Amino acid sequence: MKKFVFMSAIIAAIVLIGGATHILMSFGMAEVKSTASPVTIYFDGDPLDQNAVKNTANWSADNPENDCPAGTKKACAMTVQSTDLKSNGELDPAKITLGASGTPTQGYVPTKIGGSGSTPAFHNRN
Repeated sequence: MKKFVFMSAIIAAIVLIGGATHILMSFGMAEVKSTASPVTIYFDGDPLDQNAVKNTANWSADNPENDCPAGTKKACAMTVQSTDLKSNGELDPAKITLGASGTPTQGYVPTKIGGSGSTPAFHNRN
């Protein structure tokens, strides 16, 4: 008899959990929805200065007048997820930590060296 009561309690718990999950999913409350979307941010600094390229405060979505013709030698723009930005539109250093490769005469381009955010698509120029 104890075994029957125990098994009945387990079955009832499974039915309740399954039913609650179904109800929550039907209202969209059990799904994790991503609000991330691609955003192009622009470099506002001296591309010949390695520290300026690495400084996340120099990368922001509020600089769309920056033209980025194709090239490979100087920092210009990058596409990241909106969740990689702070509320002011600047790149969040906790999400994307930048390094910079290049030379002081030809220019520097950004590289992602850390952070929990997405992998940026870099748009550099000559």
